Amino acid sequence: RLLLFWTLGFVYSCLLALAMQKLLLPMVPEMHAGHGLLKNDAIIFHQAAAALADKIKESGWSEWMLYPTGFTGNVGVLAALYAWFGPEPAAFIPLNAAAHATGALMLVLIGPLLWPGKPGRLGGLAAGIAFVAFPSALLWYGQNHKDAFAIAGTLMMLYAWLRLQRPGETTGAVLRMFLLATVGVGLIAVVRPYFTMIVAAAFASS
Repeated sequence: RLLLFWTLGFVYSCLLALAMQKLLLPMVPEMHAGHGLLKNDAIIFHQAAAALADKIKESGWSEWMLYPTGFTGNVGVLAALYAWFGPEPAAFIPLNAAAHATGALMLVLIGPLLWPGKPGRLGGLAAGIAFVAFPSALLWYGQNHKDAFAIAGTLMMLYAWLRLQRPGETTGAVLRMFLLATVGVGLIAVVRPYFTMIVAAAFASS
């Protein structure tokens, strides 16, 4: 059921993000910066990634970097996608949608840890559904922003931390939680490297 929830969240996010880029924004010219992107950081990220992708095509993958000068990892990943598929922001949607669905799944899992039993399960499910479905979330997963990855990484760390507070966890479960937390830190590091040491220190000290 958890896999089904994640899959539905992923598909829903992909479809809405695609609709936003290809249908909704072109209908609102005062907000549309072209390429299905808003007139904010999204178009700046797109232009920086497209420029780096051109360098990759001209000189090879030695030009690629995860953190292009003045930008974070979302631009580096976007540049790699552009080098493979051309300058199409929709290529970033599956990654954003996967991160968004993962954040929602973490909320579903956190619910029973905060309130054991049926209330916690229902509360977690409601929070996860709301997280996926609220239209305001389109502002990050429907564009090429880094918020979906940072949120997913933070919630992964929170879930792992809450699990590790429970007595009686097996060694295997503890190792899995540390692995999950490490992946969460990695996601944060890709998009907000300045925040990595803070969250890692907070997790370690707890």
